[in-house]
Amino acid sequence: MKYIALLFALWVASVQATLINLRVKRVIDVSSSHPVAKSTITMQNTGEQPESFFYLAFKDADAEKLSDLWVTEKKRSVERLEAFNLERTSEVPGLDSCCRGYKVSFPTPLAPGAEIEVEVRTDGNGALAPVPAEIDDDSPQYMKYEESSYFFSPYETQSMRTVLVLKSKEVTDKTGLIEPFRISKRRLEMGPYTDVSPFSHNPVSLRFKNDRGLLVARAAEKHFYLSNRGSLSIREEYHVTNAAAKLEGESFQESNASSYKSPTVLRDVSVSLPVDASNIKYMDVLGNVTSLTIRDVSRGQRPVQLGLRHPIAGGEESHFWITYDLPMNNYLKSNGYEHDIELPFFPSMKTDLLSEKLKVRVLLPIGSYGQSVVDHPSLKFDMDELIERKSFTEIGRPSISLGIETIRSQTKHFPRIQVRYKYYKSMAWVVPLVVGGVFLLLCIGLLVCVRKVLFAQKEAAKEKLKSS
Repeated sequence: MKYIALLFALWVASVQATLINLRVKRVIDVSSSHPVAKSTITMQNTGEQPESFFYLAFKDADAEKLSDLWVTEKKRSVERLEAFNLERTSEVPGLDSCCRGYKVSFPTPLAPGAEIEVEVRTDGNGALAPVPAEIDDDSPQYMKYEESSYFFSPYETQSMRTVLVLKSKEVTDKTGLIEPFRISKRRLEMGPYTDVSPFSHNPVSLRFKNDRGLLVARAAEKHFYLSNRGSLSIREEYHVTNAAAKLEGESFQESNASSYKSPTVLRDVSVSLPVDASNIKYMDVLGNVTSLTIRDVSRGQRPVQLGLRHPIAGGEESHFWITYDLPMNNYLKSNGYEHDIELPFFPSMKTDLLSEKLKVRVLLPIGSYGQSVVDHPSLKFDMDELIERKSFTEIGRPSISLGIETIRSQTKHFPRIQVRYKYYKSMAWVVPLVVGGVFLLLCIGLLVCVRKVLFAQKEAAKEKLKSS
């Protein structure tokens, strides 16, 4: 069996060795709070057999920071492309135990000699942190970014280039760079490097000016309330912190919050809601917040600006939530008693936000059953189901809870989840009828009791007259 396994491993390695990267161009945007990389890879099948898949590889330290991984074919089209199917695997030839591998399926097998251009998007590429961790109110903020000169790939690459997009052109320190490289305006270009071996890795470090706040949600929750009368209510709750450099001096106080001068201080955030959103409300732990500005519809979305009650300096926290309603019929597809509804899964925050923990809760109409969530092969989440009852008169309201870690608000990948459930519209009248029936029985019982009491009093009065 050992020899068979060894032969199989050698066969897999030889098959995959027929794939090579002709060109790799990687563009990493580190101007926001969460690095985003877009890698365009031109692959060629140099073998004699069609290839149905290829591998991606990441070092564990880098894989843990990923909030999204999305692979499509690179085409000159404005239409949104379907993501390739991918799955995590440990069968990448030559991959050691401290790395993570993914198997990505081609939409159609890649013929011998054929080329394909794919785009790999990774949110959370590399490590980004303020250096130093504390600054004065009037001092600029600098960020340190750590990455590799090379695109980490299990295939030989003929030509490779990496471009870092910075927040400013002020770079104060750089280490580990390999010639050729150049800094032009707000871009650091590394390469092109030729004949790069598989799994090549060269750590680089960069320190540059980035005077902006970094919004991070330590916990975010999104609740969907599906009514049996056709309304969809949504509540989004955020426990956020500003991950920018902490301002030296006194801790945050309401009295001095408005006096902060640093551009890293966050004074407002923006959300992007569906066009048909209505009854929009914005609250924090102290109650309603009136600094809510609803903008005109732009690019098929309704921008809403939320002014924070108190500015958030580096290291400080805030807690707020928004609620709004949507017409459920715009998102619901029904076939008799079977229903499918598509719900926007990710946070609606337009301001670049990294959610370390996201919980999504879907409360279905009372009396629903057979509920399920259509999973996505490249996005896994924990799911719990339970039946909630507010009173003994309720038949039961199914609740689905989804949990996922490290999600970026502006990700382009998998914006919706699909929830399927069964529900008879006649069930909408069951609870009112039950409640009405119980109320009617109580009224009848009360009338009977009152009548008995009055009858007893009347009989007692008659007996009293007779005795007198």
